[in-house]
Amino acid sequence: MSEKQNGKQKSRKERKPRVLLDVSSFPHDDKGHAIVPDAFMDENYRNLPDGTINESKTKRAHKGGMLSILGSDPEHDAEIHRKGGQALQAALKQRKTLAESLEIALRKTASPALIAELNLPEGSTNQDAITAAIILQAGSGNTKAYTALRDTIGEMPVSKQEIKADVMTDADRALIEKLAGKMNERK
Repeated sequence: MSEKQNGKQKSRKERKPRVLLDVSSFPHDDKGHAIVPDAFMDENYRNLPDGTINESKTKRAHKGGMLSILGSDPEHDAEIHRKGGQALQAALKQRKTLAESLEIALRKTASPALIAELNLPEGSTNQDAITAAIILQAGSGNTKAYTALRDTIGEMPVSKQEIKADVMTDADRALIEKLAGKMNERK
């Protein structure tokens, strides 16, 4: 029966445990990986040690019973992987974090319409415009804008909680008194 029954996949405990086959009798490549016949690979890839490859060098057993499909030309595959890695590195260099993008946008000069609307001096930045807009909102009674301003300048009210706990029992106090008495006797 298949691993999926009535749309439910068997749990790991219900699956047959993986038993590694002995491939020491098969030839090995220069990296020490066994080379098995294609048909043997197709039937047993789940139980072959990681790195085992088939004779036509198109499949590799790995990651505890998984099967990787390899290209017919290992050098070509390596070149594709290398180019993919280079493309990934180039993409990562171009990607900016949200914070970096926001910092750049905030430093740019605000639009003339926004500067005029908020009555800001010429050459004001987007950060200046946003600050002015929040101040106007807070001044007109928007408590969220006021709270954002207050918290940003560091005047957030401190929430104080006092916790009292008496962790010493009467037995602890008696032991301390007894120890203190013995310490005084030794002096």
